[in-house]
Parts: sequence; C-alpha cells; structure tokens
Amino acid sequence: MSDTDDRLERLERVERRTGERLERLEQRIAGIETAIGYLATKADIEGVKTLIAEREATMLRWLIGMVAASALAVAIALVRTFMG
Repeated sequence: MSDTDDRLERLERVERRTGERLERLEQRIAGIETAIGYLATKADIEGVKTLIAEREATMLRWLIGMVAASALAVAIALVRTFMG
C-alpha cells in the first residue's frame, strides 16, 4: 500500500466514526427536544410560588380562626362551669 492509500483508509475510518458520533448526537438532541416541552418555564415556577404563598396565607388565616374559636369555646365552657 502506498502512503496515499494509508491516509485515505485512515480518513475513511475517521469519517465513519464521525458519522456514528453525529448520529448518536442527533438522537440525543431529539430526546432533549422532546423533553423540553415538559419542562417548567421561569414564569411557570413564579406562578407556582405565588400560588403556594396564597394557599399558605389562607391556611394561616384558617388556623388562627380555629385556634381563636377553640379558645373562645374553652373560655365559655370554663365560665359556665365555674360561674353558673
């Protein structure tokens, strides 16, 4: 074999491996592009944060109301027990 044939053979091997790598990369990119549709955007995350904060405030108001109502019920029960 001549030097040119050796170089050509090496280039063909490199070209084949490069093609295989490119094909694998294209498959990975296609998978990433598919997954991107399911990822949350920054706006989505901010919306969830706002929703959680609103729910937390509502739950806190309910908790305070329930504690106050329970304390009032206990106070009324004590007054009736000891005063009347």
